[in-house]
Amino acid sequence: MSDVVHLLCSVPQGSVLGPLLFVLYTAELEDIAAELGINNADDTQLYIHCKPSDTVDAVAKLERCIAVVDNWMAASRLKQGRF
Repeated sequence: MSDVVHLLCSVPQGSVLGPLLFVLYTAELEDIAAELGINNADDTQLYIHCKPSDTVDAVAKLERCIAVVDNWMAASRLKQGRF
């Protein structure tokens, strides 16, 4: 049984506005990825193309992007601390 959690802000489940508001709310993620040279697929996947000789740099770029997205999620109240 789940505990009751009182929310200060939300959109009712099943709302017509829900998907639109989610896209607007998360649109900044695409900008974050693009600034760091990372590709963003459908707001859920980050990927990068590289030559086999550049994998170390590519991994470092992805790790940096994940850290920035992690901070953005925490600041945007999409996450409750680290897991």
